[in-house]
Amino acid sequence: MKKGDFNVAYHKSRPKLSVDRLAGTTNYCLGFTFNNGYYMPSSCLLEDIRKLGNNPSRILAILSKKNESTEMVYNTIRYVAKGVPLNKLELPDKLKMIIDLKDYREK
Repeated sequence: MKKGDFNVAYHKSRPKLSVDRLAGTTNYCLGFTFNNGYYMPSSCLLEDIRKLGNNPSRILAILSKKNESTEMVYNTIRYVAKGVPLNKLELPDKLKMIIDLKDYREK
């Protein structure tokens, strides 16, 4: 979800949530703030993400890379949503350049 989509469910009795991205499930969510070229966690809520935003989207995959790496290629697959064939998704060229799926095995 993008910035500005998450203030809907917050009322005057609750603090305003100000984050650049929001990710979560029906049980909890994390807010991320963009800083120095990266999205860093900035808040954690025990809240259903569907109540906080207008246009929730499914997380298809989570990938990572070694922090000390100078190469900007994400090659460690941390999570793939059930029923999502990651190697068959049509990705934008910009994403294809930074994702390495050579070790991915469809389940």
